[in-house]
Amino acid sequence: MSQQFTFTATLEGSANRDGVEIDYEYDVDVTYSYSPRIPGRMYLGNGDPGYPEEPAEVEILSVTPRDKDIGGNLLADDRLTDKELEWLTELAFEDQKDHVDDDYDPMPIGYTPCENDW
Repeated sequence: MSQQFTFTATLEGSANRDGVEIDYEYDVDVTYSYSPRIPGRMYLGNGDPGYPEEPAEVEILSVTPRDKDIGGNLLADDRLTDKELEWLTELAFEDQKDHVDDDYDPMPIGYTPCENDW
């Protein structure tokens, strides 16, 4: 089960527009979903084979400039470089640490820890 969060970041870089190198820097609001890690189990309580671990996942949902003159969703409009998207994903993993919900239980319904957990 995933949860949604938002944080603000500053994108900096340069782009070539019609042969002219342009430097840019602007703040964006990044909305992402986070799915926590679910540990695997070698065997279920009844001896049946278990299931592998599912790693934590982040999915960037939108990247919206705070400057309304730039406008749009940079992710949907395909205006982010792969490097920028990778950096924002790393920031989302870091940001998630500030939002840990102590009551949130990522374990599947019916999960019972046992000594054979991975």
